[in-house]
Amino acid sequence: LLALAPDSQCLRAYELLRTTRSMNGWLPVPIVDFLDWARVAFLMRAAEVIAPQWPHHHTLDASSPEECLFALQRSMPLDTHYRAEARLPSRYADDQEIPEAAYKQYRLFLQQVQTRRSSEEQRYVLKGQLVHLQYMAQLRSVFPEARVVWAHRPAEQVVGSLCSLRRSQQEVFLSEPPKPAEVGQGVLRYLSDALVRAGDALRAESASGQDPAAPLLHVQYSSLVANPVSVVEEIYASWGWKVSPAHREAMEGYLERSLAERGKKSEGRQVYHKASLEFYSLSKELVREHFSSRGHLAHSFGDMSEIFQGSNGVLRHCDFQKYGIA
Repeated sequence: LLALAPDSQCLRAYELLRTTRSMNGWLPVPIVDFLDWARVAFLMRAAEVIAPQWPHHHTLDASSPEECLFALQRSMPLDTHYRAEARLPSRYADDQEIPEAAYKQYRLFLQQVQTRRSSEEQRYVLKGQLVHLQYMAQLRSVFPEARVVWAHRPAEQVVGSLCSLRRSQQEVFLSEPPKPAEVGQGVLRYLSDALVRAGDALRAESASGQDPAAPLLHVQYSSLVANPVSVVEEIYASWGWKVSPAHREAMEGYLERSLAERGKKSEGRQVYHKASLEFYSLSKELVREHFSSRGHLAHSFGDMSEIFQGSNGVLRHCDFQKYGIA
């Protein structure tokens, strides 16, 4: 929704096909873009046949906004998508130069895309993943001007959804069927690590005299789903901006199309999307207890209705600090 603003831009899936893309080749840039788009579109259609569960977790569209993860992985390979117990994030935690260099390379990549598009005046809206919580320190170091929006859902919803995604990823990448109980424990450890490291990064900023509340907003996911346009307007207002009529119209049109598309895919989603905690040998009580044992970080994946009460689903980081969070 944020990327639909006329003065914003995002990364498209086909642009992530290659690390560098020529600007002065013997083919014009629009033709090169079309060939890359066609190749990715074909690969995505083939993926729907080979792995029919995949589109129910992640939209396969060569022109759609894509996640930072695919660009970052060129410099910092991750194994969270095919191992129940990921090994690489802990290795990177011991060698800060690896994620720092990856984010620097990512910034260069974004600048190259801007140059190819002649869109230097447009701001980027980038779709992140939990990887940014794990490497919040590197993100804030390399992109000090970035405005971070952190969405919050109750722990049991996050864990169930991520377990379903991890299970499907392992079905695609591994020859042996995944073990649901191992998937569940792996997701709990992964989320705990991401929260701990994000909290450490924000506290380190505060200790060094920096303001961790500077362009950091927290958004209640349930409010975003219930009133998406209003939440975007509130995000803009928090930054001293105003949503334009063209942006509002684009959001409303997108939401209408998205609702229609979700209705078409709902039947298949029920077959492939298994988000029940019990399927992964977990329970709502066990999940909440797991995060509660992590102290104040539990609030980041807890029932935050009390904290967001009286707001429109958007709070500045300084408001969170009043509750002892991060």
